Amino acid sequence: MSNVQSGLTGLAARLRYEFDRSFAEPPSPAPPPAIDLLEITVAAERYALRLGDIAGLYADQPITRLPDRVPALLGIAAPHGDSLPIYDLAVLLGGEPAAAPRWLAVAAAKPAALAFSTLHGVRRVQHDALVPHDAPRDGRGHVRELAHTADSTMPVVDLGALLAAIARLSTAQSGEERG
Repeated sequence: MSNVQSGLTGLAARLRYEFDRSFAEPPSPAPPPAIDLLEITVAAERYALRLGDIAGLYADQPITRLPDRVPALLGIAAPHGDSLPIYDLAVLLGGEPAAAPRWLAVAAAKPAALAFSTLHGVRRVQHDALVPHDAPRDGRGHVRELAHTADSTMPVVDLGALLAAIARLSTAQSGEERG
């Protein structure tokens, strides 16, 4: 047997051994889950929205104003061809109405969009960077967790709770108009 053949036989035996041994070892732990957050500014304060709760993001969309007694309702827009009600996120969070919100975040769970002034970008955080937040009963009741990052702590807006509050506002408004 030549040196080349014996070298290949030894290499094959070593590769077979390493392959078989890899099945005997426990699997590597899965990396901790990460969450993508959309960093925004609402009423001069930084917030975050879970990117998974958003179906679309649009800038500079024309909004047709509607006469309505719900202060947060700015009007309707059709950012992707379908008319959607547009709500001022600053008002929904208990602040003053935005002068001219530039951005619309279309909710994934319900046909509605939230208007806000400034978009900073997307930030990926580890799941353990989100901590529960016992929100006060003012306009921040829609913040149920905080995102801790190396350079800041941001309230994370709970879009599910916010959409439920919008539905309650709309229902109360409809009841007042009938009554």
